[in-house]
Amino acid sequence: MGLMEYGARAESKAHASGQCACIIAAAAPRRHLPHCRPNDADVRDTDAAKPNASALALAREVIAIEAGAVAALADRIDGAFARAVELLLACDGRVVVTGIGKSGHIGRKLASTLASTGTPAMFVHAAEAAHGDLE
Repeated sequence: MGLMEYGARAESKAHASGQCACIIAAAAPRRHLPHCRPNDADVRDTDAAKPNASALALAREVIAIEAGAVAALADRIDGAFARAVELLLACDGRVVVTGIGKSGHIGRKLASTLASTGTPAMFVHAAEAAHGDLE
């Protein structure tokens, strides 16, 4: 099972400066869960702000589905995941995260998280990267 199964791809690229940049290409999620977001009028209405049985049941169902999905990841972690971690830890330069569309939004968040936790990182839109913006 490859790293794309986890929703990302990692590569190591050497640059003319001699530094290594790790590139992570975020992949779009494989499925979507139903969700509900009340509009502002619903939230201001005191009756709508009170939880009802169907809303609580839906919330519990969504949490159970997500918990199952997270638990299932344990069986899917393999050598490709370990290799991605090794590439990130060995990176001497910035980690460059790429993506388009929803995976681009996720990639921006990933780059931000990496940067805020001490790993130099940046996001580059994949279409812009194809035109040489990584140099």
